[in-house]
Amino acid sequence: MLAQRFPADFDGIVVGAPVLNFSGTMTAYANDVEALRAAPIPAANFRCWPVRSMRSAMRRMGSRTA
Repeated sequence: MLAQRFPADFDGIVVGAPVLNFSGTMTAYANDVEALRAAPIPAANFRCWPVRSMRSAMRRMGSRTA
């Protein structure tokens, strides 16, 4: 923004990352949340190790939801 307003103050611009469309990303995230609220995916459908590890950790802690 400053380089656009005051181009004489800059010799060059170092760019390290592409621009992120943050509003578009957050809108997509909100749509995903709404879809998952409307049709939740049961935890039993996830067969990956983090879910199993979480369940076993919750059991060890005495959680009733595991």
